[in-house]
Amino acid sequence: MLSLGFSERELILSLTQKLKKMKKITLYLLISLCLASIVRAQDPGWSVNPADYSYTMTITGVFNYNGYEVTNASDKIAAFIDGECRGVSGFELSESNNRYMFYLVVYSNEENKNVTFKYYNSTNNTTYDAERSVTFSINGIVGNLQAPLVLSYPTLSSESKILTFSIENQVGETSINDYEISLQVPRETDLSRLYPEFTTSPLAYVRLHDQYGQAVVSGLTELDFTNDVKFWVMSADETDTSFYNVHVTHYNNVPSKVSLSDSIIDETYKTGSLVGYLSADDQDFEDIHSFELVEGEGDNHNSMFYINGNELRLAKDIYFQTNTFLSIRVKADDGMGGVIEQPLLIVFRLLSAESLRAANIVSPNGDGIFDTWIVQNHQLYSDYDFYIYSSSGELVFKSKGYNTPWDGRRNGTLLPIGAYYYVVKSPEGAAMNGVISLIY
Repeated sequence: MLSLGFSERELILSLTQKLKKMKKITLYLLISLCLASIVRAQDPGWSVNPADYSYTMTITGVFNYNGYEVTNASDKIAAFIDGECRGVSGFELSESNNRYMFYLVVYSNEENKNVTFKYYNSTNNTTYDAERSVTFSINGIVGNLQAPLVLSYPTLSSESKILTFSIENQVGETSINDYEISLQVPRETDLSRLYPEFTTSPLAYVRLHDQYGQAVVSGLTELDFTNDVKFWVMSADETDTSFYNVHVTHYNNVPSKVSLSDSIIDETYKTGSLVGYLSADDQDFEDIHSFELVEGEGDNHNSMFYINGNELRLAKDIYFQTNTFLSIRVKADDGMGGVIEQPLLIVFRLLSAESLRAANIVSPNGDGIFDTWIVQNHQLYSDYDFYIYSSSGELVFKSKGYNTPWDGRRNGTLLPIGAYYYVVKSPEGAAMNGVISLIY
């Protein structure tokens, strides 16, 4: 066994005494911290003596602190009139709406006094002035479980707007016009399973249909847009609401052109004769189009025709010697909201003047082949008038006789590729007609 000398014993005793002192200091520190914590968690001592006042009003509400509703039952809310505390309440969970509510009785001896509020946060032991006040009314009731008074720090937005709205892979921009929202999605999209993404006024919240409807979270809530959907929007301070109607449809390409398979007829055509088949150019190849004659530019001879399905037929016999071109206006409808209206020209070929032979092509590219419109035996018809029209009926060439061939130009400028119509008229008014294809 080790034998300790006197000096060693004194050293051990000294260290033991110091250790005891350190334990006491540590204990004192712990006690001090606990006391400080207890003091820190104490409320500010708000109180009111109901016996001092003659009148009351009740307020049911919630408090929003830094964008979040208070959920701490230890927090406090107090009402003040002229700087005096006139009511105090804590917070308790309401099972009916799953929100922490305060139920505040406010006391006063006078009506129409301004009531302000202070909020005590027990977590940080700090008091805040609420950014809202009310006016005291005798036996007044402000707020309820369904529509509580919302107090806050800092101030909450009072706007209930949807600012942006979109759906993944949508086509084009969203239209927000007043409270109508419209957008389009590709044809293959299932409208019954969409996840809308949207932004609102700060901290506003959205439900379906009304305040009791399903809560809607941007990008997370699946909705059925087969029919229009109504969104109910509540401002963050719950003072304002708005209703938005959202209309989602499949994107549709509008028909771009109406064509007639055959636009030349002659005097052998009679009432009911088929002129040609109507068709529409459309990027949506699966669309089925309907056609009808409509009023508007180029409808001069609509009454002479009728449409059966996609067939254009004669409605009456026509006197060809007085009609060179017949103009009709046709509307094509794709059944998806896409409509186009377009004038069409029908050309009448007179079967007389058999010796006059006109080419049906002009190719002014300098290769020496059909660089001009070739009309055989034209010298026999020097007193005839020669006319050439664009497909829209615009005169692009006119000549008495045909001594100067047409080279596909008007006033020296090459015309666009396409179909052109010629008319050769005798001095008596009889006419021969046909089509020229201008190519390069």
